[in-house]
Amino acid sequence: MFEGSHNAQEIAHHSDTIKNFPDDPDLQFVLIAWNDEFHGWEEAKACLRQALSGTHSPSYTFKNLALEIDKHGYAPVLVKDTIEELIKPCQALQTQNGFPNLGLTGTIMSTKELANFTICDQIIGWLDKMSKHPDVRIAEYVKSTIISVFEDKYEASFTSPEPTSFFESRSSIKHA
Repeated sequence: MFEGSHNAQEIAHHSDTIKNFPDDPDLQFVLIAWNDEFHGWEEAKACLRQALSGTHSPSYTFKNLALEIDKHGYAPVLVKDTIEELIKPCQALQTQNGFPNLGLTGTIMSTKELANFTICDQIIGWLDKMSKHPDVRIAEYVKSTIISVFEDKYEASFTSPEPTSFFESRSSIKHA
């Protein structure tokens, strides 16, 4: 991922995207705008307007992008065939009132990386939701399974309370 104001050569040199997919002729790149706690609604729309100037984007696009950033924490802003085509829009996104790096945070990644990120984001969101399930047995089972997977993957040990067995037989339930 690329973040901040750099020239295209620096980005190409350091880009994991280029290293990960060097021979992919269909590879495209996307500018992502990220949410933060420092910019208000109008500031976010102004930064998006700057980034998309010259793209013939209707004004409702800025509002929709700002809503998506607010709701999801990020939004794809612009897709191009090369990283170089996204440098100026990224710098514009990060500029506020003429001051560089005071606007929204912008990164450039491949569309494949964005797809991977989005899938991981959805999985983590689902796991988080399930770990807070109203049925404590389900929540505890999910938590213990997550811990077990991490322990196996990273050969580490995590402590957690003993979960209630989700798969206890129904015969153990007392009927009144």
